[in-house]
Amino acid sequence: MTQAARHLRYLRDHFARAGERYENRARWHELNDAFSTELADARAALDWALAGGDTLLGGELFAELRHGWQAYGLHREGIARAEAFLGALGDAEPRLVARIWLVVEYLEGNAGPRHRGRAAAAQAVAHARACGDPAILAQALIPYAIGFLRSGESDAAESALAEAEAIEEASAATRLQLLGARARHSGLLGDLETQARAYERLRNEHRALGNLVPELAYTLNLAETEHARGETRRAIEILNEALPLFRTSGDRIYRVSSLANLAGYLAAVDDVAGARAIAREVIRELALGEPESAPVAQAIEHLALAVALEGDLLRAALLEGYADATFRTLGFKRETTEIATFDRLSALLGERVAPADLARLLSEGAALPPAAAIALALEEPPVSF
Repeated sequence: MTQAARHLRYLRDHFARAGERYENRARWHELNDAFSTELADARAALDWALAGGDTLLGGELFAELRHGWQAYGLHREGIARAEAFLGALGDAEPRLVARIWLVVEYLEGNAGPRHRGRAAAAQAVAHARACGDPAILAQALIPYAIGFLRSGESDAAESALAEAEAIEEASAATRLQLLGARARHSGLLGDLETQARAYERLRNEHRALGNLVPELAYTLNLAETEHARGETRRAIEILNEALPLFRTSGDRIYRVSSLANLAGYLAAVDDVAGARAIAREVIRELALGEPESAPVAQAIEHLALAVALEGDLLRAALLEGYADATFRTLGFKRETTEIATFDRLSALLGERVAPADLARLLSEGAALPPAAAIALALEEPPVSF
């Protein structure tokens, strides 16, 4: 065995042990800590595996790396590596292929087009059934159910969740994820109070376990639910309390999502200056690396509402045209906060801008390249109408 092969095997075993501890103890941070300390070596080993070294062992290492790609803002790299291993493995090794599809689902479901996340979940379920591993099937059924929840298919979601809950081999980590999915189901059924209490419980459980990233995720969900219940000032309070954690965490996706949502909440209560400042923070952070991402478009749409409330209708219409076109291009479906902002902004523009002018401005905004839209969003002086 060559030194490169031994190195790859060592890393696979190292991350497999970390993954086993995570499944048994649900301590998320242990997994991400292992990722951060070994990232350079893992990249080298994965490159060697795909260059003709050992595709199977390399795929196993990739699957063990799990959530680390998103936690460290490496969404595109994670997807590219997943696609490379899936292409190399084909239909062989269904258990491993199912696990790789779960990584794809996690990346696409949280930071990419939602329809791709749903397709990845379906692939994970199909391969998990083929390999006959109940623990992997339980893991795969959760994002599969969430795909149905996002599209409002309550019965299909219930069927997938009930199947996962009946699997005795499901790990402690999977059980916590099931609680989160059940909370989402409560929201779909209109029981926002139950959903809020469930998210609060999950946030507190992950906090007690020292799981920063899931704590942040459920903090976001709790704030969104409170906003949906009409408790927007409570939602602002929740995010403001957690803002130091979001800002110092290594997870860029949750950080920018929290800030984008906060901008929406602030605009909803007419805190125009606050909404503008927070939205621009998101835009500046992502302007260079991911200018065409959903969080940037979310922040731009919330900013558009803020500047419309200030009377800057031309800029608001151009920014809304860009944000709406970006959402459509990405396949991004607005959720509670974005829907509230879009509805209010559309009403304001419809009342104060002539229909022909509004159609023209929205069309011009949709045609803006990302750099121009971002420059317009960050421009300080108001644009006169």
